Amino acid sequence: MSTHAKSGSAGTTYKIAFTSCMSASHYPGQQPVWAEIAKAQPDCLVLLGDSVYIDVPAKPDSSGNAHPSNAGYSDHDFAVHLHDLYAAQLAIPEFSLLLQQLRGQVYAVWDDHDFLWNNAGGKEARRVVHKGQALFSANLFRCWRKALAQGGAGFPASTQSASVSKGYLPPLRAIRVDDFAPGYASQVLNDGQVVLHLPDGRSWRQGSDLIGKSQRQQMAAVLAQYPDALHILASGSTLQGHGGESWSGHATDFHWLQDQASQYNLLVISGDIHKNALPNPMPCGAKFLHEATASGAAVNFNPFGSRDADSAGGFLDYSGHFGLLSIRQGAVEVCLYHHGRQTHQTTKALPF
Repeated sequence: MSTHAKSGSAGTTYKIAFTSCMSASHYPGQQPVWAEIAKAQPDCLVLLGDSVYIDVPAKPDSSGNAHPSNAGYSDHDFAVHLHDLYAAQLAIPEFSLLLQQLRGQVYAVWDDHDFLWNNAGGKEARRVVHKGQALFSANLFRCWRKALAQGGAGFPASTQSASVSKGYLPPLRAIRVDDFAPGYASQVLNDGQVVLHLPDGRSWRQGSDLIGKSQRQQMAAVLAQYPDALHILASGSTLQGHGGESWSGHATDFHWLQDQASQYNLLVISGDIHKNALPNPMPCGAKFLHEATASGAAVNFNPFGSRDADSAGGFLDYSGHFGLLSIRQGAVEVCLYHHGRQTHQTTKALPF
């Protein structure tokens, strides 16, 4: 666990922007969403996964067949491909300017498309054939987080960097995912009034677990340390819907999260689905489990493979989505935006 205190001025509004899902290969050049976020002047930004799309489009093998499981890549080709995707996103002008504006107050979790491929989890990462890719993915995700914390600077110039290949030592069957996975982190914000939880929602996702026992224990310890804070859980997955990709599809962790929400002020900010959503709060004892979804920062495709038509017969616009939490004097306002226009809004008193 890493916990660092970040402060806001007493009596002022502390603002957290959040979004997910961007592709510099499918949405190159300009990505206007970052300029819209900059206009809101947030104190920090949380990226909720799918910051790159390793598998969109899928890499063809030598026979020309596309494989969503990255079968067409050697481990080192995979590392070069992923490295270049992260570097391209860091080079997007609006994104680069926002990172500089926020001066390192940018936090990230990963999801399936920046982990391995669509819907991949711990089971896939532990297969010997994919373990090397999983290791490179974890190392590059750490490099990505470090660059975000340095205002966009310091990302390795190439995969020759030791930070990219760290731990890649044959035989791969001896490498343990638990040893290289990013794992859980947390940040204490706004003089301890807010705690941001940043779990690894991919490395231990299998069966009834989404984050797994060790991360549940780590998060529970931080929750208990700050019993009166607003706890914000950054999640690549939504709470419900989309089968095994949601928290509700992993019973052990979903029930555990509901139990935590019955004791603490808990808000989940989620991504993945390429649209904004503000579901009804979920009753958990005398409290509620709240969720706000902002997804589709800079993508132009549907993650589920179809092209949805809007009411006018055109195709839906999946880009330009972000959310903003405004926290002040015992209340949190949640606003969701699409191309700078507000789509959802709610205000809740604390405790929830």
